[in-house]
Amino acid sequence: MNYGYNKLIIYEFKIEAVSSIYFGASNKGELIKDSKNNPILFGNSIGGALRNYLEESEVSQDIIYKYLGGNQNEKFLESIIYISDGEINPTDKIHTKEGTRINHTSGSAEKNHKYTIEYLSKGSTIIFKVECEVEDKCSEEIFNKIIGTLQKGFKNERIKLGGQQNNGFGEFKLNELRRMEHTFNTQNDLDEYIFSSNEMDSKLVEEGLPSYENKGKNQINFSLKGKFPYGIYQGFRYDKNGQLTGLQKLEDKYYLPATSFKGLVKNEIRILLSKFLQNESNISKKLDEIFGDQKSKGKILFSDIVLENSGIIKTKRFNKDSGEKISEESIYIKVDRLTGDTIDGAMRKQVEVYGNATLECKLMDCDQDENPYIFPLIYVFKRIGEGIVPLGGRTSIGLGQFYGTKLKLSESIKDTFIINELSSEQIEKIKEYYNFFESWCRQ
Repeated sequence: MNYGYNKLIIYEFKIEAVSSIYFGASNKGELIKDSKNNPILFGNSIGGALRNYLEESEVSQDIIYKYLGGNQNEKFLESIIYISDGEINPTDKIHTKEGTRINHTSGSAEKNHKYTIEYLSKGSTIIFKVECEVEDKCSEEIFNKIIGTLQKGFKNERIKLGGQQNNGFGEFKLNELRRMEHTFNTQNDLDEYIFSSNEMDSKLVEEGLPSYENKGKNQINFSLKGKFPYGIYQGFRYDKNGQLTGLQKLEDKYYLPATSFKGLVKNEIRILLSKFLQNESNISKKLDEIFGDQKSKGKILFSDIVLENSGIIKTKRFNKDSGEKISEESIYIKVDRLTGDTIDGAMRKQVEVYGNATLECKLMDCDQDENPYIFPLIYVFKRIGEGIVPLGGRTSIGLGQFYGTKLKLSESIKDTFIINELSSEQIEKIKEYYNFFESWCRQ
């Protein structure tokens, strides 16, 4: 071995989830687990996400293939970077949530197609290492610059890991980056590294490592704060017998899954597109461009709608046995659709929840100039915020109406639209977005 400059450099990333996270196993809906039944994230999954981010940056393809390997010009290059599996704190609790499969064509929920997935909650931490044996000063500088690019990517929450990303999963921030190195100047150095039981000393890496500029496009955050004053409902079971149904809970807070929110927005945009396009095939192509399909990821990431300051809507009823009025969940009597009469013994009890909420989604990898996707989202958010388009289930009886007035667009666009009091400048801005959307529909 040439002992002139051989040096092993190891960077340890400690990242924290800022959303729920899911790493799918072979059994659909289950998290990947190790031999001790603890959740784990494979290094090749981490490597794929890191590579995707680097390819959005001003890193040459030659550098990416040299350090991360792959098939280049019909030649397979082995990676000189090693990425470890991600270690997840075994005390992090595994949660489960139910969802309803969404029909790809209509964007609405399919009847009798509920599913369950395991996930880790916001705040879970993952530790993984990226290491490289550098041979000269130049290769060390390039490796450090790659790490600096990833450091900035996690700091800006632009690197996502795992599945269900279109439903708001997989977002992380960087908690800590540490550096370790071992220089092989002599045979003793190599022996010490192989046989020593002592851990390598690590140093905390501050911000400011050299990095490649990111060429990724901007993201636009849509945010609408408001409330469900009359209650919102979904038919998830509260008990084994299914006698009581209602919204699911996420860490003791009621929520509407991002998939339901996404399905409603998709259906509203489908209706909007039908005003411009008569051909169903063209409508489906436009929807696939926005929301993705089985081959490509969508442009919009949706978040769960979590209710704050919430409570269960209860009705006061007279109890014959006690002679007192009691408060209990809403009760409905099932009606025969043919005769219009009530069905004996067919009473249903459900949990309807009122509360405040923020509706959020992110339009990813987009340019503000001539962007065709901004207008349809403003249009749908406006309709939801005015209570025209309800969310959740049992909307035919008045549930799910949401009321909010301030729609904020942030990041690359600093606009706030007062839904019921649009200024002349805001109207002109929306008209501009509309023109981009109309032109895109005609393409």
